Amino acid sequence: MNNDFLKEAQKLSKQVKKNLDRLLELNEQALNMLPDDMNKHRAQINNDVKGILKAGKKGDLTELQNYLNKYADSNNK
Repeated sequence: MNNDFLKEAQKLSKQVKKNLDRLLELNEQALNMLPDDMNKHRAQINNDVKGILKAGKKGDLTELQNYLNKYADSNNK
């Protein structure tokens, strides 16, 4: 592989990690702003975020698709 390609891939990987870390911080802030009576939802969202990260690290596209269907379903039911 081309050395320049590897350097660019590493640079992009670092940027993605930085952006993901920031996104997780913002998610935590948003969850902390929920009222106490929303604790059930807060826990569910936290579990799903952890599940999405785990599925992403494992490359489990089926599990990622399940989350996509759960949160990005465009069908108005």
